[in-house]
Amino acid sequence: MDRTNINKPGLPLVVHIGFAGSRNLVDRSAHPHVDLEQFELKLQAELVSILEKMPDELGLSEKHFICAISQVAIGADTVFTRSCAELGWLQRVFLPQLRDDYLAASGSDGVPDFSLEQRQTARGLLESAHIIQERVVSDSLDRTERFEDVNREISRVSDCVVCMIRNEADARPGGSLDLIERAQQRNLPLLEIRVGVNRDGSPDCTVRWHKLDQFRIPSLPTELNDLQTSLDEVPLTSDYCQALRNFVSKQAMHKRNLFARAAFSIVAAHVLATFCAVLAVKPLWNLERVVIAILTLEIVLLAIGLGVHQWLHHTKAIKAWATHRLIAEINRSVSALEGVHGYLSHLFILPIPDELRPLCRTLNVLHLRSSRESASDSWMLRRDEYVHNRLERERGGQIDYYGGKLRQARSQLRLASYAFLGASGLAIAATVGKVVIIYLGWSYGTWPTLLGMAAILLPVVAVGAMSLAASFDLEAREHTFHAMHEFAQDQARKLREAKSERDFRDLALETEARLLGENTTWYARRAYVGVT
Repeated sequence: MDRTNINKPGLPLVVHIGFAGSRNLVDRSAHPHVDLEQFELKLQAELVSILEKMPDELGLSEKHFICAISQVAIGADTVFTRSCAELGWLQRVFLPQLRDDYLAASGSDGVPDFSLEQRQTARGLLESAHIIQERVVSDSLDRTERFEDVNREISRVSDCVVCMIRNEADARPGGSLDLIERAQQRNLPLLEIRVGVNRDGSPDCTVRWHKLDQFRIPSLPTELNDLQTSLDEVPLTSDYCQALRNFVSKQAMHKRNLFARAAFSIVAAHVLATFCAVLAVKPLWNLERVVIAILTLEIVLLAIGLGVHQWLHHTKAIKAWATHRLIAEINRSVSALEGVHGYLSHLFILPIPDELRPLCRTLNVLHLRSSRESASDSWMLRRDEYVHNRLERERGGQIDYYGGKLRQARSQLRLASYAFLGASGLAIAATVGKVVIIYLGWSYGTWPTLLGMAAILLPVVAVGAMSLAASFDLEAREHTFHAMHEFAQDQARKLREAKSERDFRDLALETEARLLGENTTWYARRAYVGVT
């Protein structure tokens, strides 16, 4: 199938290729004289040739890069891992149990999965520079379930799957054919490589694609369409985050200011239009052209309010603002964890919009690669830097940020409440005054008219104040900022008291999950809500 580059993102994006294969690539009973070492070397050369064609077959651009996912078993997994190293692909290793237990495990027949030499080979591969993660994905006590868990996780996080299977291989739970079945259930593109043996003892590979048309090229959200960079194919996390920060921070601020001006414009236009309508109900003017001018102004004000509202709706400016801000916070969270090696699980547990998943997965891969060589003996220094920069810094720290935002939200909410109460109270007073004047038959010239106008206009002012408060989410912001301010203070204390690198890492990830969680909640609340 001819696939063209239909998507060229402005930032590099990762494509995950999952892999599984037969442990025994040659049936020794049928081919007892095959030199396994030479066979695997020749098979590796063929596999490299097959894999290097995949980016074109998948229609990837030069901005996409590949990260492979597999186990590191004997046979096909070993060939695949060496091929990834030769191609310069990053690789994540998913294991069914801890490394030492995995390498020492035996099958149901009591035969060890790895010989002593194969264990040494596997350990060497796991220390390769292109391996960016070694992750245990199962907690089952059952051997078969553990391997099924690995296949389940590989199929869950992969964009496409490659399986290399011996021609005579039988299906078994947790085996390579199990991954093929799971990939087909998920409609994942599958590259199936069947391995046979030629008469001269060399590998004979039959390659077949399944569901290639189901591949969805990872892309950036439309809000990042204008972002263009000259980053390397697989950049450093710091460079990637800096490029992203330079773009989204400006966009988020611009869109926020735009929304604020629009909200004020809509509410003010409708309040002033109501004032014009009140003036024209019982005119105080002797000239008809004055009344016409007032009514014309009312029409203009209503048109402005309606036009701004429709513009906000059709341009999706509010969603763009919310998306840019959420991206900025995701970026800030990843930057804060620089040097803290670990899987950024919060990027995938939190309800982040689907269109941001490719970006999150890329940030996770780049973080795993950049933080892999972090020195464990400097973890206390990194802990102190994290607490200071992320939480306690006077300008830019979350404690100071949430404290300032809490005071601001309270002040704005108080002002809106005073405006509502004041306007409502004055409207009541104006209505009562007009009733008294009419009831007693007093003659006060234009006072009854003025009081009637105030009784109509002031409730609109009160509603406008509450509408602005709702548009800016002031009540929810006050509650959220109070809770987050207390959390940040408490978390800083816990982090300072961390006794080990694992304690620090878990607390840092917990902190980022809560901080980013607050922003995903805000996004869900704001993205599709206009001016109330």
